[in-house]
Amino acid sequence: MNLFQIIAHQTCGADQSILLTLYRTLICSKRDYGAIVCALELRREQLSLQYCTKLESYTLNPTHKTVFQLLSSLYRNKPNAMPSFGLRIQTSIPAINVIKLNIAY
Repeated sequence: MNLFQIIAHQTCGADQSILLTLYRTLICSKRDYGAIVCALELRREQLSLQYCTKLESYTLNPTHKTVFQLLSSLYRNKPNAMPSFGLRIQTSIPAINVIKLNIAY
């Protein structure tokens, strides 16, 4: 931002078209990149919740027991280890105010 203040000085500043080009290349690119990262995170959470709902509704699925068996004690001892899908999704469910229902297929 200090760069813009120096370049946009009234007495010896740059042309308006140069300032617009600098703004588009320096500021807009970072803003747009941040928006994409945020959108991807929301999409990943949406897909995870959909998978969790589908998996919860069909208990005969071979991965059901593995996903919903919460082994939180393993991850308490190793804080750098990535938690299992079941643990990650258990933290997402209360955050979006979803009530866990027992669904049978």
